[in-house]
Amino acid sequence: TRYALAIPMSRLFVASRLFVGSLFFSVALVFTASMPDASLRFLDIRCDDRRVDLRPAFRPSVVHYAATMDFDMTRYAVDAVPTSNTSTVEGPVGTEVTISPGEHRKVTVSVVNGGKKTTYTISLQRLSGEDVTLASLQVAYSSGCPGADSSRCPTGCSAHAPMCPPFNPHRVSYLAYLPLNTDDVVLTFEGADGGQSCAVYDSAALGQDKGNQSDAGAAVGGRRFLGGRMAGEVQRKGESRLFHLDPGKSRQIIIEVTPALQTGSAGKYTINIVRDGCPEEHPFYSADAGACTSKCSRGFYGDSVASRCSHCGELCGVCENSQVCLACIPSGTMWEGRFLLRGKCYRFGGWWMWSIAVAVGAVIVGLLGWGIYLLVMWWGGCSGCCERGLPSQEEEMETLKLANKMADYGYRDGGVPLVSPYPSSFSSTYSLPRASLGR
Repeated sequence: TRYALAIPMSRLFVASRLFVGSLFFSVALVFTASMPDASLRFLDIRCDDRRVDLRPAFRPSVVHYAATMDFDMTRYAVDAVPTSNTSTVEGPVGTEVTISPGEHRKVTVSVVNGGKKTTYTISLQRLSGEDVTLASLQVAYSSGCPGADSSRCPTGCSAHAPMCPPFNPHRVSYLAYLPLNTDDVVLTFEGADGGQSCAVYDSAALGQDKGNQSDAGAAVGGRRFLGGRMAGEVQRKGESRLFHLDPGKSRQIIIEVTPALQTGSAGKYTINIVRDGCPEEHPFYSADAGACTSKCSRGFYGDSVASRCSHCGELCGVCENSQVCLACIPSGTMWEGRFLLRGKCYRFGGWWMWSIAVAVGAVIVGLLGWGIYLLVMWWGGCSGCCERGLPSQEEEMETLKLANKMADYGYRDGGVPLVSPYPSSFSSTYSLPRASLGR
């Protein structure tokens, strides 16, 4: 019986505690709702139309912030909007204030509503223009350990970090391991000062190795629009560079940081990047399969220098290297053909070539038809002459009589001037012998 009564009593005790707690909570809510709201719903600092980022990002419940102005920002203004329309904001809101290079300043903004007052503080600094450090540096898809294996990590490195050692603005030398299935090194960095300029080099640009190089120089400063922020933009954005790296190879990338003052020595960061290689039994990396292989697929050849399956070239299906093709890829259509000539594949055909061929053929057929027509016409005229042949005996007799009659007009010594009985029809003088009717 004692145990049977103990269980209900314990439950009753817990229920009573819950009731008291909920009662106090309800009273606190009512009391809080009745208190005036002396908070900000928006707080930001800017230089003209350029934003200065707050650290941490603004929240109405957080009252302490820090901000760093770039060297080329000579003045600032604070924007603040209270949560309640009955609140009053005190401080340098909307007023432009000048600040010197390297100066630290404490900016306060207070919100007063009824008898309640809340003060927000911003620790503000303007850079001196001599900074040669980076604010961030990262290699995408990389790890601080070979193969992302913790057991192979160098001392002080982590497989979960992108570089070894983890980034520190004052540490200038790093090592990063790229996985086998990643062909490109994506380097992302951000300067500590928007007025800095950065030049990025790799070992190819320095003449240490054959390979690719990034743009020689690029400005770190700049702005970009970012959704979800009332101010509309961020103070600085990161820059990215892309480098190609073959399996089993390494590349050294150097970032030179020139200060905003453009005087003094530049800062230099060195990142050595190593990509995992293929085993000896499968020496070629296939990008299509994302793995190593001993035999490359059609259209590729095993490149021992690059340790990968490299492309044979356009239209080539089997090759020794990129310069010597052994067989072309079939076109797969009747309108196009391909042929191999001196280690290169060429295409012929296509709709445009067939169109030209049809046009040329039509011209040739037209010329042949016209030539045949002219030949037939000429042959028909010649046949008409041949069919008439020699004149008949009656026609010949009439012709001779006419000739003798014409010769009777003054026949002298075998040659006479022939005068036409129709002077208007003859304009020349002929010599005609006396014709004979005999044959």
